[in-house]
Amino acid sequence: MSKIQCLETIFDSQEKLENILENMVKQKCDLSLVSVLRIDPIPEPGVASKYTLGDRLGAWNQTRLAWSERLGQATRSGLFGIANSGTLVVVGPATNAVARALENPQPDCSPLIQFLQALGIEKSAIEERAGALLAGKLLLMVSGTEEQLAGLRLALA
Repeated sequence: MSKIQCLETIFDSQEKLENILENMVKQKCDLSLVSVLRIDPIPEPGVASKYTLGDRLGAWNQTRLAWSERLGQATRSGLFGIANSGTLVVVGPATNAVARALENPQPDCSPLIQFLQALGIEKSAIEERAGALLAGKLLLMVSGTEEQLAGLRLALA
């Protein structure tokens, strides 16, 4: 039985992420293994009242559809509120792990750290990944066996 491994890459912009996703499509990679995460920050004080839940869901749906189209399939997705941080947007199979972590909160652990732990990210990289997400960057994750990840490693290079 092959061990499940995880590849993670941080992107500064949506454009850079989309270029990699297009490269993966061209190389016929198994995109069912790919997840994308980002945090939509809480609006600045005084601005929050101008945005309704419907506005947020509409913006999330546009993002989900854009990523799903890039991945070439309908994907699982979720929208998770993180107190004092914003809204975690997850597209892909990582959605299930994040939802399970939400259902079983750890009292002495921030939700974001708990989500990243549930995704199998190495302990030494969790703080860095959390900081990148809080800074508005995007996290692309791929989980699978060594054989499944072989083509994806080339596409990420």
